[in-house]
Amino acid sequence: MLYVRKTFIARRSRKRAPTVKEQELFLLGKSLIDDKMLVLLINTGEIHMPKSNKKIYWTSGLLVAVLSFILHLVGISVILGSEINMKNLAAFLGFSIAAGLITLLLVRFRFKIALTLFLAGLFIGFFEMYLLFLRDSSGWGDLAGLISLFMWVFIGIGLGVFAELGVYYYRKIIKKNE
Repeated sequence: MLYVRKTFIARRSRKRAPTVKEQELFLLGKSLIDDKMLVLLINTGEIHMPKSNKKIYWTSGLLVAVLSFILHLVGISVILGSEINMKNLAAFLGFSIAAGLITLLLVRFRFKIALTLFLAGLFIGFFEMYLLFLRDSSGWGDLAGLISLFMWVFIGIGLGVFAELGVYYYRKIIKKNE
C-alpha cells in the first residue's frame, strides 16, 4: 500500500494524472493515502469525483410529491366526502411539494436511512389518516387524521436525521480508532 502512495506522489511530480483504476482504488478506500493527499489530488483535478445521477433524485422527489397530493385529494374528497376549495388545494400542494423536496434532498445526498424512515413515516401517516377518516363519527376525524399525518411525517424525518447523525459519528469514531 505504501507503493501506491509513492506512485501517486511520483506521478504528481511528473504532472501525469492517475489511471482510472488508481482513481477507483482511491474512491473505494483501498489505499492508505491520507485525507490530505486525497484532497490535494481532488483539488488539483487529478481525481474526478463521480457525478450523481440527477434524473434519479428529481424523479423520486416528483413521484413522492404527486403521490402525496393524490393521496390527500382522495382522502379528503372521496373518503370524507368534503368539497375541495382553493385553500385546501393550496395546503395539499404545499405539503406535497415539501414532502417531494425532502425526498429529493435525501436521495441527492444519499441519506438512505433518513429516506427510509421518512417514507415509512409518510406511509404510516397516510394510513393512520385514512383510518381516522373512516372510524370517526364525532366529526373530529378530519382534523385528527391530518394531525396524525403531520405527526408521523415529523417523527419519520426526525428519527431519520438522528439515525444518520448516529451513523456519521459512529463511522467517525471507528475511523479515528483505526
